[in-house]
Amino acid sequence: MCDRCTNRFAAPVPGPYRRKKLWETDPKLHCSIIGTCLTLGDLRRTAAKLRVDIPAHFEDYDVHGHFAGSVGRPGPISKALHKILERKHAAAVRRFGKAKDTDAVNALWARCLEDGDIPGPFWALITHPASPPKVVWNAFGHVHMLSHLLGSSNSADIRRLKSLEDERDVLVEDLATAKRRVAEGEFDVRRLMEQHADDIRELGLRLHSAQSAASRLEVAEQRIRDLENDQTHQFLQSRLAETEQQLAAEMEMRQRDAGNVTGLGSELAELRRANDQLQVALSAATEECEDLEAVLCKGLANSGERTRAAIDLCGSRIVYVGGRTALVPHLRALVQRSNGSFVYHDGGIEEKGERLSEVLAQGDAVLCPVDCVSHGACRLAKRVCKQRSKAFVPLRSSGMSSFVSGLREIASVIKTDQVDVKEALLIPGKMNRNLNA
Repeated sequence: MCDRCTNRFAAPVPGPYRRKKLWETDPKLHCSIIGTCLTLGDLRRTAAKLRVDIPAHFEDYDVHGHFAGSVGRPGPISKALHKILERKHAAAVRRFGKAKDTDAVNALWARCLEDGDIPGPFWALITHPASPPKVVWNAFGHVHMLSHLLGSSNSADIRRLKSLEDERDVLVEDLATAKRRVAEGEFDVRRLMEQHADDIRELGLRLHSAQSAASRLEVAEQRIRDLENDQTHQFLQSRLAETEQQLAAEMEMRQRDAGNVTGLGSELAELRRANDQLQVALSAATEECEDLEAVLCKGLANSGERTRAAIDLCGSRIVYVGGRTALVPHLRALVQRSNGSFVYHDGGIEEKGERLSEVLAQGDAVLCPVDCVSHGACRLAKRVCKQRSKAFVPLRSSGMSSFVSGLREIASVIKTDQVDVKEALLIPGKMNRNLNA
């Protein structure tokens, strides 16, 4: 590997007052750290957790060598093993953390050697910021010789030691699980105790309130007994009964008055609506009467004086749909006197409805009394007039006065040059409102 690649994966140099990470230690120490400070159980559990592919035929030294060669740079394996070392040897790390210089570190390491406490102190010493290389390699030499001594001992002792270590790891896991369960149980017990204490306090408050209420009730009952034995109380009771009767009578009268007011208000609103409708009808009837009076004056008066202008249809053909048959001759005569032609269809009563379209096509304007014609005939007349750009005037009634008003509207449309053809399809006004109604 070239120098550039080597520098690329090199571990960062730790600061002077910071403990080293596992991958920041000398690579020559990794084998000793992995073999001394961690057990094979730790390595195999880490392999299972990280899903490291370790073949089944690997011996223990193969597993050890695999992990020792994987912690040279930061990665999932090196970070996981570093966390295990920190957690497993936290007590030794705290003990060595109190040593502020090299002499204190050497003295503490010497005491650990005498006591036979090697794995935790060895990890704490190697990562301590006050451990110079001479101290680190001196400790490494001690650990290295101890490994030789262990290697020269009886293999049965080694197997027993390994079994004890595995048993210790299992017991450590069981102890941690038991501690967690105990902590959870203690938490539940404290929570229940707090809940019971709250319940007791609440019950105490309720009891105190009940006792106070009982005492107040007893005093009130005694005062009620005293008042009942007094004549003033009896007098007040009789006055109260009389007042309640008067109040009930007043309330009943007020409800009746309120019902009468509501009924009168509704009746007044109906009368106002009826009055408005009568005013509209009166206005329309007055206008129709004026038109009829003008026509009668034109035909009967000897003098040339007229109240309103004469109707001039300018030769237009007027189609009348529906209405009363008895008035048809008079309507025809009135149209002819007004300089127009009259075409009639009864709206389908006696004549066939199919002929209505032909009759509508003959006229220049259509009059249709909405009170004496079928809805189908009226809608057909309105649709044909819209398609053929003809004037359509719905009449309020089938009387002579409404007919005269309709003729006057048609005459005004014929004489007005400014009215557009499309605007003359349906003449707006009071007649259209009557049709919609």
